[in-house]
Amino acid sequence: MPSPPPPKAQHSSPVPPVRIGRALGRSRLTAVVAGTVAVLVLACDLTLAWIGEMTDMRRAILSVVALCTLGGLAKWDWPSLGLGLRVQPNLRYWLKATVVIGALVLLFCVIVFTAIWFLAPATVQEQLWGAPSDFWRWIPHACLVTPLLEETIYRFTLCMVGVALLGRWPTIVLSGLLFAGLHVAYGNPSPENFIAGFVLAWAYVKSENLLVPIALHSMGNLVVGLWNLGCVVLGG
Repeated sequence: MPSPPPPKAQHSSPVPPVRIGRALGRSRLTAVVAGTVAVLVLACDLTLAWIGEMTDMRRAILSVVALCTLGGLAKWDWPSLGLGLRVQPNLRYWLKATVVIGALVLLFCVIVFTAIWFLAPATVQEQLWGAPSDFWRWIPHACLVTPLLEETIYRFTLCMVGVALLGRWPTIVLSGLLFAGLHVAYGNPSPENFIAGFVLAWAYVKSENLLVPIALHSMGNLVVGLWNLGCVVLGG
């Protein structure tokens, strides 16, 4: 009686390469032009912040220029741009990750604020709204306009090009540092803003979809707004 055939070897499926920025790395000339565009867009936004001339309209123009130029250079390869509909690895992963990220950021802020309170209490400055109605004027800009513009500039423009030229983790570090510098430039150096850029850059590269960091950014700003609203209401 013939022996049964040996079982087929189990081969683990290879890990797919990072697709963000893939289309920009196909040509050295394309990569150089894309890098030049990214540097100019970021330099303009940071300069506007430092000199106090940053407006939504100017940032919107920078965002449109970046989207059109880099999209054209990538020949509108949607997965490479991070503008497709698919989220990696899946939506359930990001629902869980949002809870974990929120808890870690909250823990970091508590530790930092506690250390500042004990070591240098004079540097703690409360900047609360004068009335609860200020919340409703603040929320559309903070949770819609700002996340959309800043994620287009500091994730789409920086990270998509950065991954193609520098690699994944150097790009995440660079995005985090520049994003922290941006908030220092326009006078909002709170603890969460020093780590947000690293988290949002990782989320963009990991998910391969710009909507994920936009959503995280929006929810983070909403939590900050609700906290300030609570302080105003409780403070009378």
